[in-house]
Amino acid sequence: MMVALLAASLLAPGAARADDAGASLKIISGSALAADWYGEGAISMRKQLCISSTTARYTLEMSGPGSWFPASDSKVEVRFQDETGASQTKSLVQSNPIIFTGNSLVANSDCSAGPNATVEFFIPERLLLSQQAGSYFDQILLVVSPL
Repeated sequence: MMVALLAASLLAPGAARADDAGASLKIISGSALAADWYGEGAISMRKQLCISSTTARYTLEMSGPGSWFPASDSKVEVRFQDETGASQTKSLVQSNPIIFTGNSLVANSDCSAGPNATVEFFIPERLLLSQQAGSYFDQILLVVSPL
């Protein structure tokens, strides 16, 4: 299973001024997530992020993938943890977007201080067993916006 994370950063709506709120997102160590599955157990894929916001608060929206396990009641669980250690878990269902809120403690716009957030995808064994064998690839769009 291979997943590509696509990052986007947004400025707050309004006229472009030097004091406008902004946020940025960098995916650490490339955007691909890969997992091999050998017929038993769950899959967990984790990626480190660097997220900065001029307001120290932000939203992280994930959308896609629409083709992951389309005929199943089980859900892919997504866990997000921000720089403060606060974590949230939500279900990624079909192509419905999910939104997390987070905090960044330090101005780290160039990511020189390293990662400050993680995102983890958990795919339960029951869901994997219910699908036809094969290789799966899709993309998940990540969009960060200041709060």
